[in-house]
Amino acid sequence: YEFFTSPAFFEMLPPPEERPFVDEHGNIMDVDLYDPSNWVRYKWSVFSVKEQRRLEKRYKKRFPSTWKKEIAKENEKRLRYLKAVLERTRKFHEAIDEATKVIDPSVALYSFILKAGPTLDRVEFSRNPGKLRFGDPSLVSSRFTLGDLIVTNRSMHGNYKEHAPQEIILNGKHRQMANNRTLHMKVIELLLR
Repeated sequence: YEFFTSPAFFEMLPPPEERPFVDEHGNIMDVDLYDPSNWVRYKWSVFSVKEQRRLEKRYKKRFPSTWKKEIAKENEKRLRYLKAVLERTRKFHEAIDEATKVIDPSVALYSFILKAGPTLDRVEFSRNPGKLRFGDPSLVSSRFTLGDLIVTNRSMHGNYKEHAPQEIILNGKHRQMANNRTLHMKVIELLLR
């Protein structure tokens, strides 16, 4: 429930045009992550069986005679929030996808891209609603791509139509970026130019 109520969590979703799910054969599925009805249909997050059971248990105690009606109201409220936060997230992605406008093209731009190995790019979508499996090795090639183990290399490239940055590719893991000595030295080298 904590993630559901955090708009920043939704901003980490893939862009709306991406289809992050593959079926059990590795084929990309046309399941829209930004369609709130899919969250209810596939029992994601606060609409999961587990979360709905928790809600039922709480509401039976709190509203002994009207708990079903109260749960329906709570789920409507959750769905309204989900619609609003998904729309906000869609606008967030549109904003960051805007081509970067450079005021002074003489300013050097650099983009650091870390490479560490296979990074999760898609999730297997189970036929059993509410169950997403991560462990089937036969789907590795359809689910993983190169990246820094957290962010894919494709995601690290910006949308530059004019003054594209020079890309500096380094070996390293996302979670160790702050302690990556090679990255530190490269930044210092660039600052001293």
